[in-house]
Amino acid sequence: MWNRVITSAKDMELLDNLDTEILATYCLASGKIEETSSTAITLESIKELQAWARIQKTCADGLGFTPAARAKLVKKKADEIEKNEFEKEFGT
Repeated sequence: MWNRVITSAKDMELLDNLDTEILATYCLASGKIEETSSTAITLESIKELQAWARIQKTCADGLGFTPAARAKLVKKKADEIEKNEFEKEFGT
């Protein structure tokens, strides 16, 4: 899981060294979802699956893995570029 996520995220330039803990939690949650999904369906397994899915979603948002999170990152980068261009032109 870790290597697959790192490879995908590297291409998108989403991660840095500060993201390792949340990335580890994301990978753990993803693994638990796969593990829980392969067991017999019971009320307990559904509750466990929902809990891990919430954790995975929270981590995915924090890492920029969801469309909404990536949109925020793109806007932030665009704002930084715009600000830098303004500073080059007019100084601060």
